[in-house]
Amino acid sequence: MVLKKSSVCPSSGCVPEATFPLTFFDVLWIHAHPVERIFFYPLPQHYCTTDFMNSIVPSLTSSLSLTLHHFYPLAGKLRHSDLNSSTDFEIHYKHGDSVSLTVAESHADFQLLSSNHAQPFNDVYTLVPVPDKFSDDSKPLLSLQVTFFPNSGISIAIALHHAACDGLNFMHFFKSWALAYRSEGSVPLLHPPPMFDRSLVNDPHGCHSIFLQDLLSFPAEEAPGSSKLAVWDDGVCATFLLSLEHIQSLKKIFSTKSGENKTPSSFAVACAYAWVCYVKTRDYSIKESIFLVRS
Repeated sequence: MVLKKSSVCPSSGCVPEATFPLTFFDVLWIHAHPVERIFFYPLPQHYCTTDFMNSIVPSLTSSLSLTLHHFYPLAGKLRHSDLNSSTDFEIHYKHGDSVSLTVAESHADFQLLSSNHAQPFNDVYTLVPVPDKFSDDSKPLLSLQVTFFPNSGISIAIALHHAACDGLNFMHFFKSWALAYRSEGSVPLLHPPPMFDRSLVNDPHGCHSIFLQDLLSFPAEEAPGSSKLAVWDDGVCATFLLSLEHIQSLKKIFSTKSGENKTPSSFAVACAYAWVCYVKTRDYSIKESIFLVRS
């Protein structure tokens, strides 16, 4: 049940109107479905809805505003470029732009939803915010939803446009928000401070134009990465944990089979293992070349 919807702007101060062109890394995700993540936090059992609305929500909102002052592009939109409105895209922020924040309440089982067990997908997906739609076809970069589970905990869910930032930079924002919340009004930023100058990304081979033209050759709804997340009425989702022992075992298997002295990173072997498991479930032909793209 939705309790409140609000628009949170960067806190007052000198936040300039700004435009950021996309790099060739970003162009691939123009029509992509938002990246969605849910974070769960337990609360003391005595927390009721009134306590939540009167204490936690105002603190989350004010600390979000303070954090957005330093990460203001996330309050902006992805739009067609002013320089070439028919083809290229850019991130644009102007005074008054904001992040949509939905506050909701759920009486679902918090312990079950926050566990690693298989559970109905639809129950989990109700915790994820639905990004706003604008008449000018621009797209919001970030939407948030905070859901309260009485006497149990809260979840904070995000819908993030991948053209805005990657996972590492988003976690920089998210941890800065957490730090601002704990600091009760001050804004002690995590170091290093955010950097928005995308001209630092060199493109000597013109990959931006190549990727953009390839993307524009598809209708928006058929472009790579544009497919919406499939939701089945009887679908379930679960979290699978890889222990240190699992990771070390995977690295050993790689070294044995490849004959290479170089040891892959933990991230690389985890992605490879998940990808191989996924491919096996899809029953692809062994003669097909299957690729995993990440950024």
